[in-house]
Amino acid sequence: MKKSYIPEPASSSLAFFTRISLLILISLIIHGCIRSGYDPVRSLDKYNIVWTSPSANTWGTMPAGNGDISLNVWVEESGDLLFYIGKTDSWDDNCRLLKLGRVRVHLNPNPLLQSKALIQTLRLSQATIEIQAGEAEGKVVMRVWADANYPVVHVAIDGKRPVEATASIELWRTEQYELPSIEVSDVHFDHDVPGNQHFPTVVEPDTVLSSLSGLSGLEDRIGWYHHNIKSVGPALCAKLQNMEGFEQPDPILHRTFGAVITTSGKAANRLDDLNLRSPSSKS
Repeated sequence: MKKSYIPEPASSSLAFFTRISLLILISLIIHGCIRSGYDPVRSLDKYNIVWTSPSANTWGTMPAGNGDISLNVWVEESGDLLFYIGKTDSWDDNCRLLKLGRVRVHLNPNPLLQSKALIQTLRLSQATIEIQAGEAEGKVVMRVWADANYPVVHVAIDGKRPVEATASIELWRTEQYELPSIEVSDVHFDHDVPGNQHFPTVVEPDTVLSSLSGLSGLEDRIGWYHHNIKSVGPALCAKLQNMEGFEQPDPILHRTFGAVITTSGKAANRLDDLNLRSPSSKS
């Protein structure tokens, strides 16, 4: 008896024609975009966020960053520019992701004391926050952004008249203290123990780079850092899993993170350990 022949599906041919079709479709889309002058990056500009008044507190901050460094930026009623700095690897010894610190920038003359005109714009295509303060000859433009290629935060200030900027470090971890409450994600948290935590969560203070420390190169810059001095996470986790005998190094022990503030161009004037004044200049 003759066996009937049923041809197999031409899957390879189908896949080939599918790829060709997709390539043609993509080519048509790209060709259409080029012909129409469409710029996918510039198209973000229509979604820019614009504010016309200062912020009362941290609830009125604009975000910026580069995927590693994060910023929360706002302008106070006083006219000062403030921003928090965050980083993806700034884990303290309690396994909590910390903000590095806060920076305040004060301008002299202060454009918002002469005029209340303020336009703060989050420019999405540039990943930049632009702040226009004041009017006419007293107008000042400030731009804040995180560098795309380096762990650097830039603050550029331009004005028709000479303007002097003073950057100040504002820290809150100035002494050792115990957290009054902890989050569910904290390493000491446990629903099944009294107080919901195995041990008190003690936050260690930051260290300011002091001119009395003997460090060189601090004449025209200021800075601070946080240094992890204890290990709590791995030992606790090993105990909870009955693996005390299997010791592993703590990857965040002795981790150090912080920031240094300096200026480009002319050397800045270090007023003290927490304040740095840039030379008066204009654009």
